[in-house]
Amino acid sequence: MDMQQGFLNILLGKTDRYKLAFITSFGLYEWTRFPFGYKNSPRQFYKAVATALSGLLYLGTINYVDDIVNYAKTFEELLIILEKLLERIRITGFKLKAKNVNLDILN
Repeated sequence: MDMQQGFLNILLGKTDRYKLAFITSFGLYEWTRFPFGYKNSPRQFYKAVATALSGLLYLGTINYVDDIVNYAKTFEELLIILEKLLERIRITGFKLKAKNVNLDILN
């Protein structure tokens, strides 16, 4: 599974927004969500996803940056893990790219 616009799912704290502010001819702007392209964006995103998936990681779920992989010994176990993962994704507000959700079953 692939998360949709991963970094933009993470809110910046109000006290940290000035750190990523930028100026244009139209005025001063501050990001309210983590933007792409900043040095610490990947680390902060990984930390947020790991926190969101705590309790599921390495118990049928692995994540790498904005990708999530689920595994199980049986199809029934996989369905249980997927149900837990999708509920956690819903609660935390992260979004998944529907076209990048693949289900591969190996014997």
